[in-house]
Amino acid sequence: MDNQQLVVAVDGQAGAGKSSVSRRLAGELGVPFLNTGVFFRLAALIMARTGCTVDGLAVEFAAHEIGVDGDSGILDGVRVEEELRSLSVAGLLPKVAADPQLRAAILVLERRWVAAAGSAVVEGRDIGTVVLPDAWPKFYLVARDDVRVSRRPEEGRKLLARDRHDMEREAAPLQAAEDAIVIDTSDMGVREVVKRMLLVIEAPGRG
Repeated sequence: MDNQQLVVAVDGQAGAGKSSVSRRLAGELGVPFLNTGVFFRLAALIMARTGCTVDGLAVEFAAHEIGVDGDSGILDGVRVEEELRSLSVAGLLPKVAADPQLRAAILVLERRWVAAAGSAVVEGRDIGTVVLPDAWPKFYLVARDDVRVSRRPEEGRKLLARDRHDMEREAAPLQAAEDAIVIDTSDMGVREVVKRMLLVIEAPGRG
């Protein structure tokens, strides 16, 4: 990749392969990778640990040292991998992600991370629509329901309900940006999806 700044936005449904694809794409491009969902998982973990209500979550969240390294979370200086992937945290995500005050706080952290990185592959559910509307290119990954459930058996059909909830929420709903390239990953491997993305990124005359 040349010295031109490149920020790739990867949004889409749960179980569509966003994390695996984004991590591999970042490796191919030689740029940092950020899974913004980790910020929300950290907030859900704080809620689970403290027992605070959603109304008080933004204030409680601000009282902690928050760090995200790729798709790893750091809370008050300690990596919290297993807890972040727990069912209890996953169960709180719809409620946490719908809170406008928390989203505003996390938005600041997301944009600060990207500004420091310069170039990056950024994965989430509202990157192309809200977090980084000027990112290029934007991809939106989808997959059939049965495929998504099979990829995330620990959550089962709960992930489908989470997507429906996120699509219907008022604050930054899950949806493809108007200029996003939609890729159905149902019958594609990670390598194939990344190859398709690279064709877009490396096409002559981009920008």
